[in-house]
Amino acid sequence: MKKKIRLFTQEDCSECKQLKEMVKTADIVALDDNVELTILEIGKDKNEWDKVMEKTGVYFVPHMEVTWGSQEVHISQLRDFNSPGEAFGILGKVLDKQYVPFQFEQHEIREKLKSLSFMQQLLFDHMNNAKENFTIIGDFINMSRAKLK
Repeated sequence: MKKKIRLFTQEDCSECKQLKEMVKTADIVALDDNVELTILEIGKDKNEWDKVMEKTGVYFVPHMEVTWGSQEVHISQLRDFNSPGEAFGILGKVLDKQYVPFQFEQHEIREKLKSLSFMQQLLFDHMNNAKENFTIIGDFINMSRAKLK
């Protein structure tokens, strides 16, 4: 079954340029008739990038989408990798004929989303508390000597 890679890049992104060259010249892509590579520039292919962002919640490039049959895997900067070399390593694993993407049961997805929402709210609350504390410290630092006595 043919695996299709869509590599999303941005013109002024050095990591995008590095990953694009790695993927374009790689034997696992260039020499395999069951792998098809399409490179998309997010400035020119905005509609396609918007669909990926809406589907994944990811806004970082470089970003790779690999599809085959009914399977789809997204590999994204910051979330999944920190360097083009690391991204290429992940892509190699996904392109392996034995690769099977991890599957969640519906109840697992629901529970993980609930947990993520809860943790997000906790982080937001802690951020607001820290903001209040910094404001108090800032006000204290800016007090005149007369107010301190």
